[in-house]
Amino acid sequence: MAKSEAKKLDVPRWSVRLAVPDDMAFVLDSWLRTSHRTYPNMHATEFFQNERARVQRLVESSLLAVAHLEGDLNELLGHLVYGQWRKTLLVHYAFVKPDARRHGVFTSLVAFANFAKAPVVLTAPAQDEKVMSGLMAHYLYDQRVLPLMQRGDR
Repeated sequence: MAKSEAKKLDVPRWSVRLAVPDDMAFVLDSWLRTSHRTYPNMHATEFFQNERARVQRLVESSLLAVAHLEGDLNELLGHLVYGQWRKTLLVHYAFVKPDARRHGVFTSLVAFANFAKAPVVLTAPAQDEKVMSGLMAHYLYDQRVLPLMQRGDR
């Protein structure tokens, strides 16, 4: 019996750019909603109030890149919150819309941010264990780096 060929999906083209103030609603909403769905956050009663303040502080001290449909700057597919520390690219948070996943959007966001080809360290885990396992094949994960960076350790 011959193998059936998998259908090739027609994925629209996208571009990556630095985020602008109009993109912040998308960044904050996706970050907070995804974080809240992660155990044990889903059971925290004051989650949004505390997490919003933490996320806001991190966003203010980071760079943000967004992926958007080519030709439509307002149709966002995903975003990356990142910074540089000790010749390392730190990815604090990334999000790609479910319909755009597994098409290279995350990879293009990282490539945009990592123009210097520095080692990449993820400072937060992926929500899904299988996704995290795949990311670990390409990147390092160390949540301890973020507090060191914020403290100013060299």
